[in-house]
Amino acid sequence: MKNVINYYYNLFPNEIHQKNKKFYFEIEKVKFVFFVYSKDFSKTQSIEKMIHILDAGNIKYNQIVKNTSGIIITYVNNNPYILLKLNEQSEDIVIFKDIIDFNKRMSGLFNEKLNIESLLRLWMDKIDYFEYQVSQFGIKFPIIRNSFNYFIGYAENAVILLKNLIYANIGIMISHHRITNNMILQELYNPLNFVLDSSVRDISEYLKEKLFFTDNIDIVEYYFKYSNITNNEAIMFFSRLLYPTYYFDICENIIDGDNDTLLKTVLQRITVYEKNIRLIYIFLKKQYNIPEIEWLLINQD
Repeated sequence: MKNVINYYYNLFPNEIHQKNKKFYFEIEKVKFVFFVYSKDFSKTQSIEKMIHILDAGNIKYNQIVKNTSGIIITYVNNNPYILLKLNEQSEDIVIFKDIIDFNKRMSGLFNEKLNIESLLRLWMDKIDYFEYQVSQFGIKFPIIRNSFNYFIGYAENAVILLKNLIYANIGIMISHHRITNNMILQELYNPLNFVLDSSVRDISEYLKEKLFFTDNIDIVEYYFKYSNITNNEAIMFFSRLLYPTYYFDICENIIDGDNDTLLKTVLQRITVYEKNIRLIYIFLKKQYNIPEIEWLLINQD
C-alpha cells in the first residue's frame, strides 16, 4: 500500500499499519487513514460542497485528501478508496456534550432552508417500503411482523407532525446521517458521515437509541434549556424522535442476514421507551405549541 500512497498522493510514510481493513499512517505527527468507500457515490458532490464551506470557515474536521488527479476517490484493485487526514483523532465514545460542541462549530455556515416537503416524501416512502417488506417477508421474520404495527404507529404520528411544518422556515446545518451510542469522536468529524439538515437532527437521532435504555430525560431538559430552539424546531425535534429510524435500521439488518438479538432487547424495553417518549412530549408541551397527540396525554402508571 505504500506505493499506492506514494503514487496517488505524493505522500511518503515510513510505515503503514492495517486495522479493521483500514490503513493508518503518520507523517510529521499528522495521522491519516486510507479505506474503502462503500457508500453511494452520488453523495460525494454534496459532501464536497460542505467541505468547501468548512475550509473557507477554517472549521476543524477530518479532511478528505484529494489524489494527484484532484479527485477524492482512488481506485485500487477496482475498489474505491478515500484518504482522510485525521484532525480529530480521538476514539472516545461520543457523549451528549460532544454533539452540542459540534453543533456550535457548525452553526451559521448555511443560509438555505430545510426542504420539509422532500423530507416528508422520504419518510412516507420509507413507511411504504417497509410495509412491502413485511408483506413479502413477514412470515420469515416473525419478530418483525409482530412488532411492525407498533412502530409504524410512531412513524405515522411523526408524519402527521411533520405535515404541520410544510410551510415552516427552518434553517439547515451540517449534521450526521446517523449518530449512534457507540460512535467515536473520530467518526463524528468524518465528512463522509455529514448531511445537511435541521439543527435538531443529531440530538434526536442520538436520543432514539438511548430512550430504550435510560430511565430519565435530563439531557433533553438540558438541551432545551441551553439551546435557542424555535417552536417549529421543537416540533421537528419531536417528530424526528417519534420517527423510528432506529427500529427500521435494525429490521433492515435482520432482513440482510443479521440475527435478531438487538431487536429482542429493544422490544423488552418498550415500556421504558414509551414512558420516556411521553415524558418528553409533556415537557415540550409546557414550553412550546406542539400539536396534540392524544395517546401521549393519557396518564399511565
